[in-house]
Amino acid sequence: MFNNYTIHFKAIINFSIGLALVIAIFYVFHFLISFFLKKERHWFKPITFKDNEIISTGMLVSSISNILKAIKWLLILSVVYLMIPFVLQELPFTHDYAVSLMASIEADLRKIGHSLLGFIPNIFFIIVTILITRSLLRFMKFIFLKISKEDIVVMGFYPEWSNTTFQLLRFFVCMFALVIIYPYLPGAGTKALEGMSVFLGLLISLGSSSAIANMIAGVMISYMRAFKEGDYVKIGESTGRIIEKGLIVTKIMTYKNEEVTIPNTQVLSSHVTNYSSQAKTEELILYTTITIGYDTPWTLVHKVMIEAANKCSMVNKEKKPFILQTALNDFHISYQLNVYTGHAKSIPAAYSELHQNLQQVFAEYGIEIMSPGFTVLRNSPKDTTPNLGPLENV
Repeated sequence: MFNNYTIHFKAIINFSIGLALVIAIFYVFHFLISFFLKKERHWFKPITFKDNEIISTGMLVSSISNILKAIKWLLILSVVYLMIPFVLQELPFTHDYAVSLMASIEADLRKIGHSLLGFIPNIFFIIVTILITRSLLRFMKFIFLKISKEDIVVMGFYPEWSNTTFQLLRFFVCMFALVIIYPYLPGAGTKALEGMSVFLGLLISLGSSSAIANMIAGVMISYMRAFKEGDYVKIGESTGRIIEKGLIVTKIMTYKNEEVTIPNTQVLSSHVTNYSSQAKTEELILYTTITIGYDTPWTLVHKVMIEAANKCSMVNKEKKPFILQTALNDFHISYQLNVYTGHAKSIPAAYSELHQNLQQVFAEYGIEIMSPGFTVLRNSPKDTTPNLGPLENV
């Protein structure tokens, strides 16, 4: 009877020691996490790159806290895992199970140790491959950055292609490095990893068909050089400034500060009007059409329209506006006013000002704008042929 109580007492002692270790680990790591949080501003500084904050102090402290929490629970689970056989072996009815459990734990630890020792040469090969790949990617990024800034000029290679080309080359280099590293990863030849690879490949093939199509379209758009970031364009029904030109989507900020996201497949299948490509050099031509009756001399209409155009603040005064008579309709003539401007980012405001001036000047001359067209029924015939007089260049 005394021996049984002695055995039970040893089991209680082993259990108490394990529980004390768990409590000690819990409180020690709780103290460490609280200590790091208090010293956040004194010990840690944000990680920056070229005056840009990449990782903030809060992110650093949060990462360290998460690592400490993971270590804490790993130690607690290890203590519990080792405590169970030491407690069970002191009890008569669980002694045999404890012995087999201890043997199993010992075999597992030896297996893990042998695996780690055997994996050490592979670790060096993987590290060297990663370092070489990283150095190559940095060199490629440096070269393509110089090309984009036109510090390096390559005949037949436009600066707009540099970012897309770098992204493609980086993808292929990383995939090549992954193929080299794969046989040296732990469990590379196991059926489990092969099954997981097949499953992931199936998911990608089924779920990313549209994404791959958009990526291919994004590459084609980049090499077409239809637009670049900052240009004012019209794609489909959306008009605005390009704020992001990605491999999958293109984002436009409209004149009303609405952010429109367009998949690249839709961009590729739509007509793209670029207002900025010529506005910087030869300037953009804004045009609007109004209709005037046949009873008003066309020379007067030209004079009035040019006068209205010259009153616009966004019109280039050095380049003379010009008029095109685009149609002789049933009841009126279509006059198209064309003006030069370099304000591609203010097209709606320029059109609004132009239309206001047209209304104002035509009203001052007493000329009726027939837009939209309408007809007037007269009680008696009247000759509407205008008195043009001698033709003059206006």
